[in-house]
Amino acid sequence: MYPLQVVKDNLPDGCEAVSLLEYISCPAVLLNGKGRVIKCNDEFLMQFPLSEPDIADKKLEDVLQHLENNDFIIVRNQSDKASSLPSSYYLLKEVAVQLGQGYGSVCLFEADSPVQQDRLSVADIMDFLEHANDLVQSVAPDGSFLYVNNTWKKVLGYTDREIRNLRFTDIISEQCRDHCSLMFHRVMQGESVEHVEVSFRAKDGRIVYAEGSCNCRFLDGKPVSTRGIFRDITERKRIRREQEKLKERLKKAELFESLGLMAGSIAHDYNNILMIILGFTELLKVKTSGSPELQSYLEKIEHSARRAEGLTHQMLAFAGAGKVYLEKRDLSALILEIMPSIGSMLPNDCIVDLDLAHNLPLVEMDAAQLKQAVKNLVVNALEAIGSSPGRIEISTGLVGTHADFFHDAVLDENLPEGQYCFIQVADSGEGMTLEVREKAFQPFFTTRFQGRGLGLASTLGIVRGHKGAIKLKSSPGKGTKVRIFLPACDN
Repeated sequence: MYPLQVVKDNLPDGCEAVSLLEYISCPAVLLNGKGRVIKCNDEFLMQFPLSEPDIADKKLEDVLQHLENNDFIIVRNQSDKASSLPSSYYLLKEVAVQLGQGYGSVCLFEADSPVQQDRLSVADIMDFLEHANDLVQSVAPDGSFLYVNNTWKKVLGYTDREIRNLRFTDIISEQCRDHCSLMFHRVMQGESVEHVEVSFRAKDGRIVYAEGSCNCRFLDGKPVSTRGIFRDITERKRIRREQEKLKERLKKAELFESLGLMAGSIAHDYNNILMIILGFTELLKVKTSGSPELQSYLEKIEHSARRAEGLTHQMLAFAGAGKVYLEKRDLSALILEIMPSIGSMLPNDCIVDLDLAHNLPLVEMDAAQLKQAVKNLVVNALEAIGSSPGRIEISTGLVGTHADFFHDAVLDENLPEGQYCFIQVADSGEGMTLEVREKAFQPFFTTRFQGRGLGLASTLGIVRGHKGAIKLKSSPGKGTKVRIFLPACDN
């Protein structure tokens, strides 16, 4: 008999000796401390003309005698093998196992022949299972765990003591639990499931995604245990999600680039036409100075042309083709400068709150463009509030960013880590649906009857020209927050 230390080293904690039989590929029987048969595995019943009732509670010697009477050659010891043996025989090996508070043994009938000398032993099988890279588990019909390997315990983080008190549904994530319970029921009825994807919940709360297969072991027509092998695909899914996000960002960048080129081209041509209109309007005003009626007509033409000129500037801003005059300024001071013009835009039942940070690092900016960007956000907030009483909050601040900080930004242009000053405009308006959020910064997209869809688009272009980023947070009924990030200057 192998020494007890061999078994102790190769049997996992909590693994019942009865369940161990199913992992043995050769015929095997389990004996109690008195040397009587408790159970045999399926391989034993397949290779020998015996049933479980035939050997139940029989002594090993009686079983061996029965086999030898049926012309099976059983070699008791390795040293007993002789060259006169037939080409097929069985080498008997006995391994001690713990049974409750006492000990029993597993007897292995390893087929041996001149061309097949080395069959896997119990130690070999357990070593294979324990060091497999995949998660291996066996579950009883009541949902308790009969066996899990080292990789299973390492990935999910449960101890042997905790595993003894777990049911398989305890380690399944909530969104996958009903599906896995149904699948377990199907497996217990004899169905084999393959290429199934599940999500486990580790001890520390992490979700571990895995894919694998599972089937059931039956004995006398009754389910005994499941055999499940799963591969951890958490990292693979994370990489796939990152690739999908990258594709979406590239697609969005290409869209904005093409729209920017188109908008810039149209704006330049349109602006040239407006210059002619405004120039001749000025000339006509001089020549008709004696006619108040004609002067009023020309002023209306000039006013409309100036409004059209403002639209071309917004289109040029979106395209990043506008003239830029950079200077180092304080964002909080910039907000205070434009508050009078913002105040003139507000209805009586709308309140603006300021939360401006002090001693911010300076930002290299085109002050006129950034003022226009903030006004665009305020106009958008007022339209979201509508005719109802509402509140707008304008705030500034400073944040330090890390590698993934801008992963959810509308625009980030692969910005480096570092210090960024921000301007945030938040409103108590109706909020945006997911569909509206995805299109909010596209030029000419608007949900307003009289809107032109250029306010947020031009803001996006202005921020892009300043090598910044924009984050948008909004949901129906909960208002909208738009935050502009601009790189802070070094001290």
